[in-house]
Amino acid sequence: MKPPSGIWRDRHEPLPFLRYLYDHPRIPAPDPNSHDGYPLSHAVRAGFAPLVRFLLDHGASPRCKDDMAVMLAIQRRDLEMVKLLIEPSTAVTGEDTGRKGKRRRVADRVEVSPRMLRVAVRHKANDIVDYLTNEKGCVPDLQTLRLLC
Repeated sequence: MKPPSGIWRDRHEPLPFLRYLYDHPRIPAPDPNSHDGYPLSHAVRAGFAPLVRFLLDHGASPRCKDDMAVMLAIQRRDLEMVKLLIEPSTAVTGEDTGRKGKRRRVADRVEVSPRMLRVAVRHKANDIVDYLTNEKGCVPDLQTLRLLC
């Protein structure tokens, strides 16, 4: 059920129930990638960022079903959700560990593909197109270049 204000919070179902399941000592933790990543894809489709973050923290992979969760976020034109799914959690939240010096580079959760860029162009998600090309270095294929013309 979608919240009345349209903004999902940490207190909305099913997050309290999932926290209970994952924290209970006698219940085996559910597989976050069950049904080919359906839980993550459905949370992305609903725009439920706290649930997406929870699932990613518990091992859900945005790579399931040919990156379906990322493709759904692109179709929704939700740049923050795309970044949440692609980048590791420390890069998304910008956490400061307090240490000075070089930060260790952590690989992205998903490899950005020209197919993702094509979907962003088709859905006129210009901010996502900029992100994929400029920040992630995705090179458009010929089909995508035709769409741009």
